[in-house]
Amino acid sequence: MGLFGFDPLKEAGGWEAAMTEEEIAEMEKKGYDMSSVRGKQAEIAAQEEADGAAFAEQRKATAVPTDLNRLTPYRSTPRSTESGFFRDVAGKAPLFGKDKWRGKFANAPLIYGAVIQANSALWLPGTEEYLPAVFVFALDSAHIYDVEWLTATAEAVSKTKMNDTVPDDCREFIDILRDDQSEFCFPLGASLAAGADAWCVTYKFDKQTILPGNRLPEDGIVPFLLEAQPKKQMPVQLSPIPGKYYSA
Repeated sequence: MGLFGFDPLKEAGGWEAAMTEEEIAEMEKKGYDMSSVRGKQAEIAAQEEADGAAFAEQRKATAVPTDLNRLTPYRSTPRSTESGFFRDVAGKAPLFGKDKWRGKFANAPLIYGAVIQANSALWLPGTEEYLPAVFVFALDSAHIYDVEWLTATAEAVSKTKMNDTVPDDCREFIDILRDDQSEFCFPLGASLAAGADAWCVTYKFDKQTILPGNRLPEDGIVPFLLEAQPKKQMPVQLSPIPGKYYSA
């Protein structure tokens, strides 16, 4: 079982469900009766389709409208360290290094992250802790708040993950992304970044309740303060914006 859940096909059906079409066909060529295996796979596939439809309905029913335009006043830096927004995002001041802490959050850029993949529990209201999601975000002015570009790029990364052919400049990252145990911070290759200073990162929400309606927004866009410039394969420093600041 990985960070993002498990494969229900394999978990529910064991080795029968895990067999590929090529493996089944090869066994049939050798004279084995694989009808029971095919029947098991068809049964599990039908159940998976029904579960997927039910999950989609739950997501739709619990979706909370968001309005990212409400965050526009908080983009400018340095921001006030006396505001409720600052306190809600930065949290409690540390015992030592308070000036450095204030400066960090006063000047941290507000960014938008688009979900590439996430633990399925994050798409429904809940109170779980430390559930992971993978985001893509941009740091350049042309793309940092371009929701259309962010969404399209997240979709492109997801498709590339499933493809047999991967651009050379993204191969290392995609190989890591395919490992559902991995946690990473990685610059996105130019073939997918399309000129943007883009990064893909794993982030675990300390508390799911910080999200609007206690779940990921249906459009998959989550705002953060970026506490420090990202570095390849170093832990990313993000602070999520409480949902109350961008709920519609």
